[in-house]
Amino acid sequence: MKHSDAAADGFAAAHVSQTRLSAAVVTTTAVTQELIDRHQLNQVAALALSRLASATALLHLLSGRIGTLSLQVISKGPLRQLFADIDHEGRMRGYCIGKAPPVIPQAGRITVAAAVGEGALSALRHPAPEGFSHSTTELITGEIDQDIEHFCRQSEQIPSFLLCDAVFDDAGVLMRAGGLLVQDLPDTRSDALEAVRDRCTPEAFLRTLRACDAPAPLLQALIPDSSAPTRQLPIAWHCRCSRERVLGALLTLGQAELQDMIDSREEPQIDCDFCQKHYQVTTAELLSLTAVN
Repeated sequence: MKHSDAAADGFAAAHVSQTRLSAAVVTTTAVTQELIDRHQLNQVAALALSRLASATALLHLLSGRIGTLSLQVISKGPLRQLFADIDHEGRMRGYCIGKAPPVIPQAGRITVAAAVGEGALSALRHPAPEGFSHSTTELITGEIDQDIEHFCRQSEQIPSFLLCDAVFDDAGVLMRAGGLLVQDLPDTRSDALEAVRDRCTPEAFLRTLRACDAPAPLLQALIPDSSAPTRQLPIAWHCRCSRERVLGALLTLGQAELQDMIDSREEPQIDCDFCQKHYQVTTAELLSLTAVN
C-alpha cells in the first residue's frame, strides 16, 4: 500500500524567539514508505521503525555533526531489533528484524511498547573526535521516541523534547511521517522547554502532521514563535551497500575460512539487511580475496 502524494522528505531547524531553544522537524513519509515496502512491515512495525528513523534524523541533523549516526534498539519483544542510520547529507536507511502483532484500534497515538518490550538503545556516531563514539541506555517505556528523549537527557546531558509519529488512513495506508525535536543548552532546566511540551501534545502533533507535508510549514505550525528556518536539508532513502563492501567484509574472515569455502565449492550469498539486495560471491572472487590475505 502506497502513501498519498506528498512533498519530498526534509529537515528544517530554527531558533525559538526569546529563548535558548533550538527546534527542528523532519518529514520522513517517503523514507517510511521505503521501509514498509522493503521489509513488508505491518502498521505497528512501521510505526516503531518510522519513529526511530525520524528521531535518528533529528538528532544527527540538528547536531550539525559531519559523519553518520546509527541508533539501534535490541529488545525482548516481538520486534527484537530496530536499526536506523543517517549521514550529514540526509541519506538514511533502516531495517527491522522480527514481526509485530496487528495494531489494536485505539484513539489518538498508537502505542508500540508491547511490540518493543524490554531492551536497550545504542547510539554509534562516526566519526567522533576520537574516531567513533558508542553509548547505550536501557529502554524505559518501549515507546521509541520517549526512550530516545531519555537517552538525550541521560547520555548526552541535553534537555530535550522529542515527538515522532506516522499517520495512517483507515485502510492502513501511510499518509504522513515525521518528528519534532526541541533542545535547550546542556545541563540546564528550561521552563520554555516544558511550555513547548505542554503545548505540543501527541494528539496535537498528529493533527498538525496530518495537515503539513513539508518541513518548514510543519515547524511553523508546531512552534509558532520560531524564527525562519536557519537550516534546511532534503532527506532521502539511500543504501550504502555494494559488492566492494561485501568483499571487504568477507576479507575479515581470514585465510583459513576463505580457503574452506573454496575447497567446499561454496559460493556464499550475502544479503543486505537494509535494502534486501542479494550478492552472490563467486569462487573467482574468493580466490582473489585469498591472494589479498
